[in-house]
Amino acid sequence: MSVIKIAPAKSLKGQVVVPGDKSISHRALLIGSMAKGVSRFSGLNHGEDVAATAQFVSDLGCETDLLGSWGSKEFHVKGGMDSYRSIGRPVWAGNSGTLVRLGAGLVAGCNFTTVFEGDESLSNRPMERIMEPLRAMGAEITGVGDRCTLPLSIHGPTSESKELVGITWVTPVASAQVKSSILLAGLRANGVTTVKEPIATRRHTEEILALAGIPVEEYFEDGYNTVSIQRASYLDPIDLHVPGDPSQAAFWVVGATLLEGSELVIPNIYCGVARDGFLKVLTLMGANIEKEEVKSDVGPTTLNLVVRSVSELSSIEIQKDDIAGLIDEIPILAVAAGVANGVSRFCGLSELRVKETDRLAGIVSLLESFGVEAAVEGDDLVIEGLGTKFQKPGRVETNGDHRMAMAGAIGALSVEGVGSEVETTINGWESVATSYPGFSEDIEVLTTSNSITS
Repeated sequence: MSVIKIAPAKSLKGQVVVPGDKSISHRALLIGSMAKGVSRFSGLNHGEDVAATAQFVSDLGCETDLLGSWGSKEFHVKGGMDSYRSIGRPVWAGNSGTLVRLGAGLVAGCNFTTVFEGDESLSNRPMERIMEPLRAMGAEITGVGDRCTLPLSIHGPTSESKELVGITWVTPVASAQVKSSILLAGLRANGVTTVKEPIATRRHTEEILALAGIPVEEYFEDGYNTVSIQRASYLDPIDLHVPGDPSQAAFWVVGATLLEGSELVIPNIYCGVARDGFLKVLTLMGANIEKEEVKSDVGPTTLNLVVRSVSELSSIEIQKDDIAGLIDEIPILAVAAGVANGVSRFCGLSELRVKETDRLAGIVSLLESFGVEAAVEGDDLVIEGLGTKFQKPGRVETNGDHRMAMAGAIGALSVEGVGSEVETTINGWESVATSYPGFSEDIEVLTTSNSITS
């Protein structure tokens, strides 16, 4: 386990180009593997999670070609729905729940067995939410225990037809990964496959399927956001430049907001449904965020952001129905709430208990280490903001969670004082490689100082 120390910074200045969106990168590779012909992607997220998905696609039998270094140049995938083959060994998913859940849907209709394994953190995450609908479609799935944890084994239908059947599935909890798993399986299923969600989730799968020529029907019915697709025999190849990841941009937006004298440019950030919620929250809290719209290859326009520091932030109350649109940004929004004036409340955070770690408990521990009073009340997080910068350095235990590591780093930069006496210690720094391998280097460039020691 790597340990680093981060000293406070005066400001964040310049421009930072964040990695390509992780959610879009996963889906682009998986859907591209089903397309007949060569799909070309640039700007893919260059973290370990997406690299695992690229390896999975290659192991399934698709031809892949990396032009340049991973994440910086074009990545080509030549596939087709009929090109998959049995891998013959377990798929190593590392820390990527997205790979397991969406990958299971991808191979649920295939006449061979695929086994997913992962690290200790991923092996403790429940997979029953995808097991139930995929079983209902005819796939054979087994996992460990009632929560269906890894290793997870998937085989296509062994019924007489040996084909999946379309279903209508109502998700009890809003989950883009569950929705996507069902839709990907639906491409091989007879009939119509429909997913109904109580709250709209991110639309990356629908957007990329549309790029591949798949008709996607989206409508609101009986109180549910509803998505339907039909069986597909052919997907068009995709050319896509992946825009910047808003979840990674959120760390810099909060950092530039908190550090006096900051002015930071963050270009080409995806801003679609259920991904721009953190910008709305921070604006309501008083952040100074300037937005410029730019044309995008996928979904809506992207945003160029200019963030300038403010002297103070106001507290916020976020309702349960809004959480799905900013679930990955809660750790860094909690850091902002920790320095805001007044008491902030984040309602309905039960999903944070089943992320890479129990993030809800981790956030409380992180904030308390910086001297902020925080508590969990049911599924709500309550934070009593200091109304000023953190007054003491923290000690952050990431437990292998990349978002907790990066939230801790921004908190460390925001501590009052100068020098090694107020350095924050972060245990498990290697976890940032999951999604943002260059985060340390970007800290050094933007703070124009030697903020990090190991």
